[in-house]
Formats: sequence, C-alpha cells, structure tokens
Amino acid sequence: SGTPFTILSKRISDGKRNFSGGMYVSDALMMSCNPATARILLSSCTKDDYLGYLDKLGITKPLPVSLPSVSKGFRFRDKSKITQLDLACMSYGYAISASPMHVAQVYCTLASGGVRVKPRLVKNMITPEGDVYDDCQAKEGENERVLKRETARQMLLSLETVTQPNGRRGRGTGMNAAIPGFRVGGKTGTTEKTHPVTKQYMKNCHIASFAGIFPLDETINWEQEMKKPESERKKVYVIFTVVDGVQGGGGGVAAPVFKAIAENIIE
Repeated sequence: SGTPFTILSKRISDGKRNFSGGMYVSDALMMSCNPATARILLSSCTKDDYLGYLDKLGITKPLPVSLPSVSKGFRFRDKSKITQLDLACMSYGYAISASPMHVAQVYCTLASGGVRVKPRLVKNMITPEGDVYDDCQAKEGENERVLKRETARQMLLSLETVTQPNGRRGRGTGMNAAIPGFRVGGKTGTTEKTHPVTKQYMKNCHIASFAGIFPLDETINWEQEMKKPESERKKVYVIFTVVDGVQGGGGGVAAPVFKAIAENIIE
C-alpha cells in the first residue's frame, strides 16, 4: 500500500503526494513511493536479513579502487540500536550512505544478471611497446553471484518502468532518462541535505541522483557472456549521475544528465 503510516511517532509519507491503496512493487519503484517501499522492507525481511543483503551487494565493504570515499564501505555504529524506523527510512535512501562507486556496483550487479563484478578503473596496463603486462582481471572468487538470475531479471523489468510514460499509476519519475530506440531502466533519488550547524533537513536543497542502465537486457547471462571472445560480448552501460545542492529532484535534474551522457556514448 502507498498510504502514509506512522512508526515510532514518525510519519512515513511522500509529502504532498498521496498514493493511497495497494500497488505492485514496480509501481513503488516507478513512483518513488516511500510508504510502499518501507512496507516492503518491514514485511519481507528481518533486520539481520536486510543488513545481510547490503553486505552481499557490497554496500558495507571497501572497494579496491583508489578514489576518495570508495576505500571505505558503509558501517553502522551499533547494529543493535537500529530500530524499525531506521529500517523504514533506509528502505528509501535515508539513514544510510554509500559512495557513488558502491551504488554503481549494485546496478552493475543487476545489469549483469545478478553477478557482483569487481570494479576497476582501467581495462589493462601495457608496456611502452604496447604489450599487456596486467589485464586487471578479477582473481578467482572476486566476481560472485549474489542474486538469482530471475531476481535480477524481475528487478531490471521493474527499473524499466521508472522511465516509462504510461504506467499503471501514471508517468515514471525517471521519464527524462528515456532514449528513443533504446531500453533504459533506472531509479531516481532525491535526498534533502542537512544544515551544517543545525543538522536539520533544509528545504529546497537536495542531492539529486539517477542510476541508469542501457541498453537494458533482462535476458543477459554473465557466465555465458564471459565465455565469448570480448568483441562478441553484449555491452551494457551503467551510469550514475549525482547533482549536489539543487532545488529539483533526481527525475528533473539528474535523469537528463544521464540521458545526455548515454546519447554521447551512442553517438
């Protein structure tokens, strides 16, 4: 249900929007419905289950990439103090933080059909003569299947609805990321920034984001693709755009940036 509700005296709602009544999981993603997303988490898994999923997806683990904030994963100060309210807020992106590289890795996991692939900054390293001396490939065990292929397939199809104009409940929040002739899936993000002194959320000052996948292919089989010569493998791109300190949200500000980058790649 998308109907607002209260937990530990905190109202979980979508502000002025009101999506009352029942909805599908894809509807909750498509419309960025906080109450429905929170209900899904609270009714489907325990705290230990959820934190385990974050760990499995790599959110809590450092990544082997030498970039600021990437070398550290998200850590909870005290897991025993995480309340049901915390879990409800975490379900739609509050009370938790992750570097852009961590978020991109999760979407790469979906795009590859459920395999968490070790990230790297360069394709390979070569000598001045042009010979490859390090192909930078993951070692055995560093690429790991963490989702069933069917789970990844369903998630990709749900993410595609976010960019669609005519869903069961109207237009998706990421419609500005749609590219004619290409299948695009993704998710918008809009987070209020906190004031550096008062620590209160500031109105009309957001971190807007969009994580997108194109060309979306829910049939992809990573293990089979990796057996093919590199030139014959399917190419799927994940682009994560973040715009800091803006009035608008992920759909209005970050999604168009994704589209511009994707169209540049296509050209």
